[in-house]
Amino acid sequence: DNYPARLLRPWLAVAFESADCPGVIITSAEIEFLLAEAASKGWNVTGDVESHYEAGVRAAMAFMNNNYKVVKKITDEEINAYLEANPLGTNARESINTQAYILHFTNPNEAWANLRRADYPVLYDRDQFGAFNGMAFAEENHNTPVRIKYPTFESQYNTANYNDAITRLGGTDDWHKRNWWDANEINYKKKD
Repeated sequence: DNYPARLLRPWLAVAFESADCPGVIITSAEIEFLLAEAASKGWNVTGDVESHYEAGVRAAMAFMNNNYKVVKKITDEEINAYLEANPLGTNARESINTQAYILHFTNPNEAWANLRRADYPVLYDRDQFGAFNGMAFAEENHNTPVRIKYPTFESQYNTANYNDAITRLGGTDDWHKRNWWDANEINYKKKD
């Protein structure tokens, strides 16, 4: 209980932090999920929502098998069982972006960016959980941050524009103040 109060942050498994872990800009799995979402919106893409969704899940698991030091490779039977247990469902956007979120466990910044863009998956509200392993949250607002704070030295190197931006944010560099393009609230649910 003597841990300093701080915001609880996710951490990665050691396998994802090793020097030979691939640095990825975009994967074929992510492209499939984006195509699935585009098809779900009726945009002019080849293929249908279901086929792109399934291809995205398969590509995500193949990427894990091929690029990370996993103890046990994911078999085709396990992938088929996973797809059967996690079908596209009636809310295609939620299903697609939940799988994209899982894909991005190895790239937390991209997971956060896609969460802000798509507003899925639905996350649990952190207020329900209290302290974790003796650590408390450092701030009262437990909502997921919606923007990155300005760099530490921005106020010194770009004072006029920094002050103007902070004024437009309401007087503080609050990471809970939305960017102009981020109009939707993130979906939250209560724990069961």
